[in-house]
Amino acid sequence: MPRFAPLSFVKRSKRGDDMGMQSKWLDVFLREEEPKDENYVFPETNGEGLSPKKAKKREKIIDRVNRVPKVNLTISYRVLRIIAWIAMLFSALAVVLSAASVAIEGRSETAIGPIMILSSIFRLLSALALPCFLLANFASIIQQKNNMFRSLALYAGLSVLIYGIFALVYFHYAIGIGLAIFNDFEATQMVLSTIIKLMFGGFLSFNVFIDLFFFSLTFFFLFYTPQKGFFSKHIVLFRIFFLFPILFEIACFVLKGLDAVSVIDLPLYLFPLLPSKPPLTSLAFTLILIFLKIREKKFFSYGFSKKDLMFYEDSKYGRTRFNHQVIVLFVVFGLLDAIIYFILANSPASELINIGFGNSMALLIVIPLVVFFSYTKRERSMLPDIIIPVVGVALLVFAYVEGYYQLFINNIAGFFDKIFGSGGKESSASALLISLIQSFLP
Repeated sequence: MPRFAPLSFVKRSKRGDDMGMQSKWLDVFLREEEPKDENYVFPETNGEGLSPKKAKKREKIIDRVNRVPKVNLTISYRVLRIIAWIAMLFSALAVVLSAASVAIEGRSETAIGPIMILSSIFRLLSALALPCFLLANFASIIQQKNNMFRSLALYAGLSVLIYGIFALVYFHYAIGIGLAIFNDFEATQMVLSTIIKLMFGGFLSFNVFIDLFFFSLTFFFLFYTPQKGFFSKHIVLFRIFFLFPILFEIACFVLKGLDAVSVIDLPLYLFPLLPSKPPLTSLAFTLILIFLKIREKKFFSYGFSKKDLMFYEDSKYGRTRFNHQVIVLFVVFGLLDAIIYFILANSPASELINIGFGNSMALLIVIPLVVFFSYTKRERSMLPDIIIPVVGVALLVFAYVEGYYQLFINNIAGFFDKIFGSGGKESSASALLISLIQSFLP
């Protein structure tokens, strides 16, 4: 169900003169809406042959669609993406503030309190990032159902790029430095793993594009209809593949859980492949997709056509009703996550919190945005969609690098003491660092 036609790179007027030619640079970043059928009237079909129950339900839908709800839906997917990037910057700022609090500890006690409070507020706001990214991704795919391959290719490429950068830094630089110091590969991996888990509180799950890719893949198998080949004749088999991304995420949660209780030790190079979605957030968004598929099937069973479905999704009633259902889902899973978190926090299995329990409470924070969210609101220009991530990534990299650099250099002694043990003069961080420095001296 396309919302936009393919991009046109050069567009001439009917006269064909130079004044009628649009700029090639501008056209690359423009989306053109498909021409609307001016003769279309909702509903397109008359619903003949329906049972009395379905006919009554059909009339109820028609009546409600023709009423205009008072709520004005103004938040588009682009607004959510901007909020998500800002929230990620808050996360980086929280790290910088934590580093600052460590740096001034013992020198300015009066400043530590306000800094820690501000850091906690920034961490709370940073929780908006993932739900906003997922909702924005959902809206952009809904608007381009005919071109889901573009989204899949984009997120797959970005996921591979992030993993490639991580692998370069980890294997070339981190392992290389570790081998120069310890001259032992396993010891180097152990030290790096311990430092990362101490710094990040369990797992370094940062590749949000993995989440967006598997979310898009689930959407693809549920809503895309192959026109040729084996699956066009056996569509049910094609639909079953939507379980693949779900099973992958479940397997990742199981691995995280086993690592949290020290049954296994996940190597660092697997961290960028782990989804960053908390378990209940993943379940909530999966249920949203399943709900939409069920709604589509039921809608057609009431005698409506595909054009009717498009009109319903674009209508204020359809969008408002969807928002209300999402809000109910977010409230249920947000509160359920809070209950599970407090149960685990006071149980022997408290380590399981590290797999993401407690983080889905962020769904409650994002509810005010959902109230005014329009998943069908179109954005004509694509240029901001390209600029926003570039600027966001640049600022994020700078903030994280500076923040974790300050955090590490102010805690390096503590890291070494936790890794090698503390209490004895020979095992102290200072003695270790002195011996390392002496080993490089002639």
